[in-house]
Amino acid sequence: MRASTVAAIFLLVSAAGCQDYDQRARGLGREARRDIQSACPRDDGTAAPAAAFAIDACRVHACEASCAAAGALRFQRVCVDICAARGGCDRDEDCDPGLRCVAIAPVVRRCSVVPVDAGR
Repeated sequence: MRASTVAAIFLLVSAAGCQDYDQRARGLGREARRDIQSACPRDDGTAAPAAAFAIDACRVHACEASCAAAGALRFQRVCVDICAARGGCDRDEDCDPGLRCVAIAPVVRRCSVVPVDAGR
């Protein structure tokens, strides 16, 4: 009985440090995002639509190479979305400067401009 209790505790402790494929893909995307900051110009929100599209294309291209190690195509897409700062987010660091990770539904979060609350 004692051996099974020790084995159960060991499994619980070792499982606490495990990540699923989605979590690993998101982590890889965050790491890749730091690496591509110098590879592509930044969009401060004032770029013309064509320039903003070129910046996004540059980011996606740079992220795709880094995210190839994420595994299956679904996880590569998650990694690229986090790396290129498009789509969903988990925290503010997943978004471009000036954007915040905002809950738009109970389990859905997106990068968005947060209006400044003047005087409140």
